[in-house]
Amino acid sequence: MIPPVRVAVVSEPPRVSSCLSLILSQALGLKEIGHDVSVVMQKRNANRIRPFYKELTKVNVQLLGSVPLLSRLAASPWSACVGQIGATYDWIKSIDIASIVSHGVTSNLWVPRLRLDAMICHTTYSPLSVLSWYETGKTRRVLYLHDWPVSYFARGNGLARSKIAALAKLYESLVLARSDEVVCLTGAVSTMWKEMFDVQASTIYPGCYPSPEFPDFRKNFILCVWRWQEDTRPFFLIPLMKRLKKTSLRLIVVGSWKDNAFRLQFEREVAKEGLTDRISILSNIPWTKLIELYRTASCLLYPAVNQFGYAGLEAASQGTPLVAPRGSGLWEMFSSGREGFEVIEGNLDSYVESVEQFDDPDQVREMGYNIWKRSYEYDWACHSRKMEKLLTG
Repeated sequence: MIPPVRVAVVSEPPRVSSCLSLILSQALGLKEIGHDVSVVMQKRNANRIRPFYKELTKVNVQLLGSVPLLSRLAASPWSACVGQIGATYDWIKSIDIASIVSHGVTSNLWVPRLRLDAMICHTTYSPLSVLSWYETGKTRRVLYLHDWPVSYFARGNGLARSKIAALAKLYESLVLARSDEVVCLTGAVSTMWKEMFDVQASTIYPGCYPSPEFPDFRKNFILCVWRWQEDTRPFFLIPLMKRLKKTSLRLIVVGSWKDNAFRLQFEREVAKEGLTDRISILSNIPWTKLIELYRTASCLLYPAVNQFGYAGLEAASQGTPLVAPRGSGLWEMFSSGREGFEVIEGNLDSYVESVEQFDDPDQVREMGYNIWKRSYEYDWACHSRKMEKLLTG
């Protein structure tokens, strides 16, 4: 039996996201198998997310406070700088950069007081808040990567973007060099980091909480759960629903939006096409409501490739089959034709042909049962044991 270890899980900035759900569930999973776990995150916006994450009441949380005056003064120039990267990483604007840098510089003073055996840092952003310690500390450092490198997304035309990409790559190289273990949430993400940085990374998929019993009752609707912006293609859903008019299937779109104007643009297009009675839009719903939607949907659909697709795993744990494009990380875990359908991104015929089959309750039940059974292979207990091995060397 592995003896308990004291571990800190260093988080992205507080926001309602699948990334934070993963981080908090991972921390709770490690605690439940006997380890002493704390979560480190910035204080700004922490209170806003508490109603959405019950896990925050079950683990010790170390909040990194703002720096008086400096945090406020740094906010605008930081937001302008991040705007050069593009929408994919617009969540970085919420970082209290003054707090993160000051805590990173002084981390050799405050991190030792935590008396850690190991630390898990999520994404290459997180080590910034403990940077001095990450560079010189002696405890074990595990880097858990959710996506492709920031330096990849920052590439583009123009001097400003090229400088940002170069700085990001230099920083990411430093973090990788000081990590004892590098873990990615899918094999495809591992491959990209190998190609760009020649780093050997293991793959440990996120976990889920499978329903104790198969949820058999369904309500004839397609569910889409994501962060909605240009590259997640919400407007593709409108012609899809027009093509599905002969079915009984409705569509429920859940998640946050790039901004209110983008959501209003989508709502106007839905009304223009006469689909307001068939497409519902929900945001900021409680976890209990989201679970209810997972348990009663006919399928969960992604209109674009997702490097992982945490909502898809959550839905699978509640017996909901998948529709996702080729290249999506979920197809490393589940099988097309048995637990859902792999489609071609942007190809309307491909989506229609697959989604129409979920108008048949027997098809929904068969695939739903298959994916529910498979989800037990990816529960949080399995994930925690795999992470435990890396934490203890």
